[in-house]
Amino acid sequence: MISLEEIDEFVREAENSKSVLVFCDGLPIGRQIRIKRAHDSLSLIALSDAIGVPKTTLSEIECGRRVIPRKHQAAIEDYLYHQYWAEGEFLERWEQ
Repeated sequence: MISLEEIDEFVREAENSKSVLVFCDGLPIGRQIRIKRAHDSLSLIALSDAIGVPKTTLSEIECGRRVIPRKHQAAIEDYLYHQYWAEGEFLERWEQ
């Protein structure tokens, strides 16, 4: 079990690093996409071009007005779970 001192130390380190820890598990898929896109510094158009999903479709998914169409599910899951981007640039794929 983690002690209160360890938790406090972890929080202090996180605050000092100036990096936000974002845990998206449990959020709706549209919110997960939006958070990752913001973290990756991608515009809606840039992500649309990168993964081949129309920008209107992405926008509607992010806003929760539409479920992910089956034909785009693989591309979106690949983006969320296997692609590492930084500053709007694709860096590498994560294979698990």
